[in-house]
Amino acid sequence: VAVSKTKPSGAVAAAYAAGHRDFGENYVQELLGKAPELPGDVRWHFIGHLQSNKAKALVTGCPSLACVETVESAKLARML
Repeated sequence: VAVSKTKPSGAVAAAYAAGHRDFGENYVQELLGKAPELPGDVRWHFIGHLQSNKAKALVTGCPSLACVETVESAKLARML
C-alpha cells in the first residue's frame, strides 16, 4: 500500500502510472476528494482512525474502497 496522504492527486496519478494500484489515506475527506480523480481500478485503503460518524460517507463515497485497516469497535464494524 502506497500511502498517499497529504500528496496531491497528480502525485498519486504518477504512482499509478508506475504500476501502483493500492493507496492508503487516513482522512475521509481527502480520500473522497482523490478517489473520483483517479482511475476506477485503484484500491483504496483507509489507514487511520475512522470516526463512526464518517463511516457511511466513506463507504458510499468510495466504491473502490478495498478495506478499512483499523476497526476499533464493534459499533464501527456494524456500520461498515
